[in-house]
Amino acid sequence: MGRAIGKSCQSIASPFTTHSLTHCRRITGITFKTAYEGKEPAITSNTQGAEQARGGAAPHLKLFLTVLFWGGSYVAARVVAREAEPFSAAFFRFLTASFVMTVFLIKSQGKLPSLDFKQILLVLSLGLIGVFAFNFFFFAGLKLITASRASLIMAICPAVIALFSASVLGERLSLLQIFGIAMSITGVAVVVSRGNPLMILQGDVGWGELYFLGCVVCWTAYSLIGKTAMKN
Repeated sequence: MGRAIGKSCQSIASPFTTHSLTHCRRITGITFKTAYEGKEPAITSNTQGAEQARGGAAPHLKLFLTVLFWGGSYVAARVVAREAEPFSAAFFRFLTASFVMTVFLIKSQGKLPSLDFKQILLVLSLGLIGVFAFNFFFFAGLKLITASRASLIMAICPAVIALFSASVLGERLSLLQIFGIAMSITGVAVVVSRGNPLMILQGDVGWGELYFLGCVVCWTAYSLIGKTAMKN
């Protein structure tokens, strides 16, 4: 509707001066940015702000669902880990996910994307590290420790990714980010050592915690390789 009114106002105003545009703005409530030298007047409707406000809720909902599904995966995997071996659990988990994603990709893109040799190597690396190795450590660790403890260890991932992004990819860190990384690593050290960080130096750490530290390493490598893959 705003576009239709805008076009009507444009046709009315074009033979006249800026006064016509001002008069039209008073009638319709539409703001005009006037440009001379034969250019069309740009129209900004008051309804655009409302449309953007409505659309702004969608990303937050998606982020909330991501956190919900990601957090729920620890509890679900803990249940599955009691009944299945790590390799079997990881295989059926991603067999199901691969089928769903393939259908979604074909429906949205019309076909599977074609990859060159370098892209194939990157995708294989992502699969081996982020799917195969990560999920082996994930399900093996959940056989030995609780889901809540595992999620606390995995919470160090953003800090480790930021640290390696700075050292490997040359990304800059602010003092506040460095402080946050130090706090995160300290917190996970307390969790892994069960309140006694000296246990780490003595090598007295359980296999469950070590498996999830392997998850952290895999996810960090997966994220760094993913950044390179996304550039291509």
